[in-house]
Amino acid sequence: MSKILYSTTLALHSLRTYSVRAYVLNVYSLSPPTPPKGGANGWKHYLSYVLIKGAREFAYWEPFRLLAKWEQLPCGKMTGSSKVESVWHRFKLGIGAGRVQRLFACEAVASNLGLKVTIHVPKSTSLNLTSVIKPVFDGIAAAFSRHEGGTNLATKRLADALGIGQKELIRLLGNETMAILGSRRLVYPRGNGIQWNPNDALLVAGELSVIEYAPDEGEWQLSGELFEVRETKPGTHLI
Repeated sequence: MSKILYSTTLALHSLRTYSVRAYVLNVYSLSPPTPPKGGANGWKHYLSYVLIKGAREFAYWEPFRLLAKWEQLPCGKMTGSSKVESVWHRFKLGIGAGRVQRLFACEAVASNLGLKVTIHVPKSTSLNLTSVIKPVFDGIAAAFSRHEGGTNLATKRLADALGIGQKELIRLLGNETMAILGSRRLVYPRGNGIQWNPNDALLVAGELSVIEYAPDEGEWQLSGELFEVRETKPGTHLI
């Protein structure tokens, strides 16, 4: 039996750029609409996205075990051109500095995970959430993974893009301190760049929030939690 991921992972219906003021914008999973017809056996994956104000529970999942948490890791300013590698690098540096706390040691990679992330931005900042969802979540998922495959064209390109040496890059890629999502080949060459390959299929529920703080010229930061989830309505996703 295959899972239909009706209401997982993240994005938004709206493409509007929101000014971040005295409220929090969250992304969360919804009750699924009827999936479109497709192929002889139907679609295997179907995502539903929404933008809301304020917190709300996930539609089909509930957190039950906190695995890791972090608070106000420097992430640099984020825009529509932000890259997965930038988030991954900053997050890996945070892990190395002891800024990410592992709260439960899994004996095996959990089958269903949830991720909550808050982006702290300087006062009077505008941020298009749709443009940063992918680099934020893919970057964090990759940071909770260990790379297998050694050096290759992709790792050379990644080191060049980050402005660090191959030795330092391989050290970061191979660090298994927080490899909660397991080990796999994380980067591949693609065209003139790279393609990331985190095991983000494990992430079935997510929330992305944005909140402002003073001063106006403050540093952009990430806080969040990675946790195991279980279904609140078992069987509703299965075909």
